[in-house]
Amino acid sequence: TIRWDFRRSVAALNPSLVLGIAQSVQSCKESADKMKLPLILVIDDEPLVAQTVQMLVKTAGFDVLVATSVDAAIEAWDTHHGKIKLVITDWSLGQRTNGEQLVERFRAKCPNLKSILCSAYPLQHLFTKRTEGIDYFQKPMSSAELIAAVRRALQGTAEVNEAEFANADHSCGPN
Repeated sequence: TIRWDFRRSVAALNPSLVLGIAQSVQSCKESADKMKLPLILVIDDEPLVAQTVQMLVKTAGFDVLVATSVDAAIEAWDTHHGKIKLVITDWSLGQRTNGEQLVERFRAKCPNLKSILCSAYPLQHLFTKRTEGIDYFQKPMSSAELIAAVRRALQGTAEVNEAEFANADHSCGPN
């Protein structure tokens, strides 16, 4: 398994590659709109990490909102909670609250909300009942692991037509 350090990888991107990724992301957004895929909310207080996760998830064909603070996450949830089916959040979001507490707050309005928690801390150091590799990942994690977890979490949601999803081209790159 290859591990990916988000900050180093994004900092090393050249402008033409960034343009290609942006075009792929736009193509993915158009594909997701056609397929009516569930909306994913990414929450991380480090903007570069949040944008990188957004890029990965969009490239896999999903529509994504990003919040880089607890307040922005609550605002995004209040605006789009009827559409958000999955939250990918960092554990540590400042002293006011953590990602697990934020997800529980959202679940008060939407009990079936799916979530994936990420942290630089090992799972055993956190007070949570999460499962490593399923709904919890220690950073850095591989992009393949994260996308597989997103797909697993969203299986069976009403908005995803399984046959259409399985047959779709999720690479979103040039053919």
